[in-house]
Amino acid sequence: MNIAFALAQLGEPIGFNTLETNCRDSRASSRIRVQAAGYMLTLKRGSEVCANALLDIQQTERDGYGIQAALFFPNDLSADDSRPLITEYSALLRVSSARPQ
Repeated sequence: MNIAFALAQLGEPIGFNTLETNCRDSRASSRIRVQAAGYMLTLKRGSEVCANALLDIQQTERDGYGIQAALFFPNDLSADDSRPLITEYSALLRVSSARPQ
């Protein structure tokens, strides 16, 4: 992942292609897919494939990667679009706060 990111930073298509391939690979771990999508966003390279990967992970993962995926969502979501996220994350916070440390 880091090599692909470095190549993408240098403008090499193989770097971007590798990152997008990792976003697309539903068999890859959530960590890899979130990292690839994050790198693409860091490089300001829009990718529908990576955006869909983040959405998929956010909706299906109940671990830290589901929450991490949501961190990449745009800050300018409408109230209607953000309401389900607020409800879901509030519930997750309550559950994690109730667990013994």
